[in-house]
Amino acid sequence: MKPQRYLMDFNLSKSYLPQKIQANRESSAKKLSNSEVNAAMQKYFQLLKKKESKVQHPIITPTQSSKILSQLVTKVSPQLDIQYPVKPPTPTGTQSYRPSTEKKPHHRPQQSVGQSKDLILKKLQSALFQKPKTQSQQVTPKSAGKGSLSVNKYFESTKKLNQDQPQYYITKVKNAFTKPIHDDYFSRMYREHFFQTYQGIYVASYLSPADPKDLKNKQVRLKQKDIYKNKISIVFDLDETLVHCNESLAIPSDVILTIQVSPQETIKAGINIRPGAIKLLELLVNDFELIIFTASHPCYAQKVIEYLDPNKTLISHSLYRDNCIMTTGGMYTKDLRIFDRPLSQLVLVDNASYSYAWQLENGIPIIPFYDNKEDKELESLLKYLRGMQGCRDVRDYNKENLKLHNFSDPSGPGAVFEKLFQQKMEIQ
Repeated sequence: MKPQRYLMDFNLSKSYLPQKIQANRESSAKKLSNSEVNAAMQKYFQLLKKKESKVQHPIITPTQSSKILSQLVTKVSPQLDIQYPVKPPTPTGTQSYRPSTEKKPHHRPQQSVGQSKDLILKKLQSALFQKPKTQSQQVTPKSAGKGSLSVNKYFESTKKLNQDQPQYYITKVKNAFTKPIHDDYFSRMYREHFFQTYQGIYVASYLSPADPKDLKNKQVRLKQKDIYKNKISIVFDLDETLVHCNESLAIPSDVILTIQVSPQETIKAGINIRPGAIKLLELLVNDFELIIFTASHPCYAQKVIEYLDPNKTLISHSLYRDNCIMTTGGMYTKDLRIFDRPLSQLVLVDNASYSYAWQLENGIPIIPFYDNKEDKELESLLKYLRGMQGCRDVRDYNKENLKLHNFSDPSGPGAVFEKLFQQKMEIQ
């Protein structure tokens, strides 16, 4: 009988031991106070954080940051490599329309006697849309807030504007060349931009039409609020039109934005806000649908747009580089046919004329902005845009007032100037 008893004792011990162990575990757990649990958790997270800190993230130098930023921001056209037909040579004796008294900017083409059009175009290609050497004489002050200097007073004069005020853009071009003026910053900018506008439209005339398949793939469906039904949609370019992104943080800026370029990498971008840019959007938003269309990368552009419109009450939609049509010459153009809006009610405000070269009569030029706080271009732009309210077709309005269809004349910018103003280009 002894073996049986020992076996019974052993079975009892087997059932007893787990219960005892479990009881010991429960009693030991009860001994830990809340403070001890919190201390243990804190120690665990400290060890985890220490382990994560050993993973080295790449350090971006200022030079690398500038290079990355230059890839994100599309401010000028890349070097062009356009396959174009050879047009007949210029007749012998053709004279240059460039005033001999004016300093020759580095990007402006000179039309020489007997020079063929293909050679002229090569010169246009090699230097098209580089930033002009014209520099602002006023250093950008530190921004006192959104909209930069004198934002509240900037548009005070708009109520006093009347029909006698000079016409937008085109009259200022004329004055920059023909009136006896000092060689001031804005006169130089208008002369520079007149040539750039001609270059962009002329070069675009050599480009192949957009591929219908590409247009179809780029098409967007943008929901329109009821308030904007039967109203004009204004598409704004971003860089050099509403803002300017500085090439280096060493340059004074209105605001420094942090751009997330990858999960591990961020860079800083110094942004100058064109005087009155935010106020312009506020004054237009009730009467026009406002859209941003930029050739820059979304990770950069979205940060800038968030700064301009933090409450998302001004800008209805934003389009980026992927929505642009890339030409054979390497230019990002903005073909308005991708929009589900009628072209009769759609305009594009852009400092680069090649952007709207596919639909010239929908384009509204504006001189580029870099840093000059005396810039008041948005004030006259506001009057021009308000003047098109109620137009059945904005293309008729633009054609009558801007006359951009004349810029495709292959005879040169001087001939365009004569067509526009019935006089030769000169500076006294």
